[in-house]
Amino acid sequence: VKIRVEQNKNYLKQMISKVQQEIKDLEELKKRIYNGDFFANTNGNVSFDPTTVNSKIIDLTKEKITLENSLEVANSVQVIEGFTTFEKPIRPKRSISLSAGATLGLIFAGIFIGFKIIRKTLQLADAAKQTP
Repeated sequence: VKIRVEQNKNYLKQMISKVQQEIKDLEELKKRIYNGDFFANTNGNVSFDPTTVNSKIIDLTKEKITLENSLEVANSVQVIEGFTTFEKPIRPKRSISLSAGATLGLIFAGIFIGFKIIRKTLQLADAAKQTP
């Protein structure tokens, strides 16, 4: 895997440099066309559309950006070594879950009953104060 990643990196780097060189050459050709040097040397015997140079530069720039993005994620392969699976998954025991749930339920029920008794006692005390 490491060899393939390195080969891919080298390929992408070479392609990026080649595309950069082609873009530079096209930029120079574009300058020659705009200066008039290109058509002066051909004596007007050329049927050439100068807009194709601009579109080709844009296409090559897109390709260069795509190659650079591919180079950035070339190391995204990760090899996991020494991975072992568990034989038996660990779970809470049923007896512990049942006893803990029952105890917690009894505590909440006791608290609820205690509040009801206190409330009833306070209501009876209020009623006793109000009736002389």
